[in-house]
Amino acid sequence: MSVKTEADKKGFIGFMIGVLDKNADTIANEGKQGVTFDTAGNKKVLDTKNQAVITEEAKETAAAEQHRKQTALANAALADGYKGASQVAEAIIAHMPDGHKLSEIIRKERGGMHQTPPTPPAGN
Repeated sequence: MSVKTEADKKGFIGFMIGVLDKNADTIANEGKQGVTFDTAGNKKVLDTKNQAVITEEAKETAAAEQHRKQTALANAALADGYKGASQVAEAIIAHMPDGHKLSEIIRKERGGMHQTPPTPPAGN
């Protein structure tokens, strides 16, 4: 049993719409005697399902783009917040006498942070 990709599935929907569209006479005239096959109705159903795929994929694409934009905004806000915290930290350190315990705590906290972000696992 083969695994169907997203492209395979979308292609098959289009293929079957084409089969119904181009072979309506063959289906009607050469199918089982006394059995009616609703070619137009089935084509309409598949057209509707295909349109739903197109609509939902457009929403998915828009949501992904919005996510990218929102991530950029969140990262910019984080960078600005960290810059502000660093400026306040430096101001406190400069304000306190040399070697003050609070200055050392601030330096230790900031120095204990990761200097570079961790490398994400492969495949992401």
